Amino acid sequence: MKIVPRIAPFGAFVAMLLAGCGGSSFATGLVSLGSVVPSATLTPNSIAVSGDYAYVALQGSAGAIAVLDISTGAPALLTTFPMPCTQPNGIKVSGGYAYVTCYDTGALYVLSINNADPAAPVLAVVGSVSGLQSPYPGTSLSGTHLYVPSHAGFIFRVDVSNPAAPVIDGSVATAAGTSPNAVYVANSIVYCACSSEPMQSWFQTFTATGTMTLLGQIPLTHSPQRVVVSGNYAYVTNFDSMKLDIVDVTNPAAPSVLTSVALPCNALPVAVTASYAYVGCYSAQGIATINITNPANATVLRYTATSASPVQDLALSGTSLYAVSGNAGGSFNTLANAF
Repeated sequence: MKIVPRIAPFGAFVAMLLAGCGGSSFATGLVSLGSVVPSATLTPNSIAVSGDYAYVALQGSAGAIAVLDISTGAPALLTTFPMPCTQPNGIKVSGGYAYVTCYDTGALYVLSINNADPAAPVLAVVGSVSGLQSPYPGTSLSGTHLYVPSHAGFIFRVDVSNPAAPVIDGSVATAAGTSPNAVYVANSIVYCACSSEPMQSWFQTFTATGTMTLLGQIPLTHSPQRVVVSGNYAYVTNFDSMKLDIVDVTNPAAPSVLTSVALPCNALPVAVTASYAYVGCYSAQGIATINITNPANATVLRYTATSASPVQDLALSGTSLYAVSGNAGGSFNTLANAF
């Protein structure tokens, strides 16, 4: 099982983007609007974006959630909220709540978010549930349920309709010997990037409601890390094989790999628009922009290299792409002209 390091600066990221891109279109690359370091000692792991705010899970000697103002483009750190764990990873935000999983405690914590004073947001833990068995960061929120991939080889479904009392109300085992690194829920289907070493890795689909059951599966090379579904296609990053697999999920019970796009790096996060996929590279440090207008003929338009910063997570909102590095003291960056 490939376990990507969770605790590992985008310090030169902005300069490299501006020097290496030279423009504002996809043909010439991405342009940075600014960056900020949420913590001098902790490691950014995951991003959630909601309205004028970005929320970053920070890991290390003490876990925390950083809240950033992204309303003007250039991000600004507003506050850092201490977590009751050291390894918060998956984070999703909806309405007035943040849903944060923690690898070390195996728990989900529900945080209320009060933005009455935009310059000083207030967060508080209002509910929690344990038993998630070392959750991975690739969680998915659908309606009143959070779907959580677990290192133990399960996908857990957590009912968060009552934020003060979340409850696990479903689970399903993934393929033998696999750990689901990430899930994505759409149209009442759970899509899973299920990784394993040295056994076979899989892309699997499950029913999301009622009793969670396996619908279909297809083998993948090592080691699928993240998955995003858009339309009839799932976009799956592969760390070891250094590629992006595009899976046709028109029939979720019979998924098939449409094409694979070779990348110059160990791929980790992925973010997708109608026309482009962005893949963050952990080892070679950079972001690949891929034209997916025709998914069957997807091509890399640009690879923007960074100097010494693994790209740990990406998020899209509006016309901006957001990125964090996977190093202690790593940066949060806002990238413009992402469409």
